[in-house]
Amino acid sequence: MPELQLDDTSQLILALAVQEAYRLNHHSVGSAHLFLAFTREPEGELCKPLSELGFSAEGLRLLVRQALVPGRPGSVLSPEEISGNYTESVRHALQVSRQVAGREGAAVVGERHLLVAFLTSGLGSIFNLL
Repeated sequence: MPELQLDDTSQLILALAVQEAYRLNHHSVGSAHLFLAFTREPEGELCKPLSELGFSAEGLRLLVRQALVPGRPGSVLSPEEISGNYTESVRHALQVSRQVAGREGAAVVGERHLLVAFLTSGLGSIFNLL
């Protein structure tokens, strides 16, 4: 069975996570970068329930950014070099998102599939922080 591909929104989320890692001079994309990417769009799948629960996505983004230790400026990789360089937890979430989409009979992995995988995979440091 061929591996399900990511839809445009899921690809955008991963690209935004790469940008977040780049801004922090990090060499790989981890769960915190993925969280920051999920919360960039106010109408995104994660921001809606956070808002309904009384959380400010921007406030949570600030909290996460403050907790992350920036990498050394002299060791900056380009976004192209960071892209695809995911931590084990993010690779696992991608795998789980494909399983979730497959169980639902979806043709592609959508934002909701990626978010379900992110939330149910217990993605590392982000849950400890929040």
